[in-house]
Amino acid sequence: MKVLHRVYNYVIKFSYNGYNYHGLQINKFAPTVEEELVKALSESGLLPCPSIRYLWSTRFNRASRTDRGVSAVGQLVNCFLNSFAVGKESEVNSFLPRDIMVHSFIPTESNFDAYEWANHRHYCFLLPTYCLAELDETSVCVKDYRIPLTKLWNVRRLLLNFHGGRNYENFTCKKKLRALYGDPSTKAYRTAVYRYIFECSIEDPFVYDGVEFALINIKGDSFLFNQIRKMITCLMMISRGIYPERDTADVFQKPTAIPLCPGFPLFLESIANDRFNRVHAFNNGRVGPLRAPSGPSVDDFRQRRIMNPIMQRELDYFEMYSFSSSLCSKLVEIGTEDDSSSAACHMKQYRSVRNSLRFDPPRLLSF
Repeated sequence: MKVLHRVYNYVIKFSYNGYNYHGLQINKFAPTVEEELVKALSESGLLPCPSIRYLWSTRFNRASRTDRGVSAVGQLVNCFLNSFAVGKESEVNSFLPRDIMVHSFIPTESNFDAYEWANHRHYCFLLPTYCLAELDETSVCVKDYRIPLTKLWNVRRLLLNFHGGRNYENFTCKKKLRALYGDPSTKAYRTAVYRYIFECSIEDPFVYDGVEFALINIKGDSFLFNQIRKMITCLMMISRGIYPERDTADVFQKPTAIPLCPGFPLFLESIANDRFNRVHAFNNGRVGPLRAPSGPSVDDFRQRRIMNPIMQRELDYFEMYSFSSSLCSKLVEIGTEDDSSSAACHMKQYRSVRNSLRFDPPRLLSF
């Protein structure tokens, strides 16, 4: 005889490395993180529904959807689970692969929605500093490049251009926007492309295996498809002198084609639920505050399973170096007709600097 248990709405805090997955959301045509998570919940007896086909009955919601290859440290989902879920983290992790780890199960209000109650999302991009070097840099080897202090503060000043509310139509796929919202002149379309960035900063660089990296932090209420990756591309083009800094405002006002940088250095750091914590601050302890996962296990997973593989992948294949080296050839696409002469000048300058570098990256392999 099957025993029936009461179900409660739980918040699941977990981390994952997205290298082997086609994003977070379940996709019947490719492996995803949610598919592995739901299988582990079902095998551990916590999932009340019989299979993934009936997952909708548990009111499953995610706080932020990540794309293919993107990792996460503090991802949140909520769904209805059997009442004995608390304390079952180690059992669920035994059914998960090593690149996914559940940190905690937190009971919450029955009407809690992980997406609706998220104040903002905090993303990080682990960028090699040689991707920010100007075209006329005289460094003989990109592995020996160390970003000067004046250059670092100049990058921090450039990142201030993304602060506040902006029109990010050029930072996403316009075909998808038009398919969803129709003509760009409509109010729904203009509202959809408007995004507010709370913070956009770069931390002090550090050295990993002889190469210097810097962590870029981006916090916003929500992000468009591929928005952050194109923001990083825009930063690299301005920092390297490929795109003129005086025309930075045109990126948010005029139609501009921005190349899409690789996504493997991007990962979700945390989800903020400050509004939910304020609303339920005086509930007599029935619902605990939702904070970003922390502790030795989280820090260890962040360093060993996310950051170290990202940096090692760059050292093995130099994908970001190859992408940044090809940005100058895309200047004609991103620039205006008035800048065609300067584009040719930048192209000649770039080729002369590139030929002077005594560094030949290994041939890229397909993943």
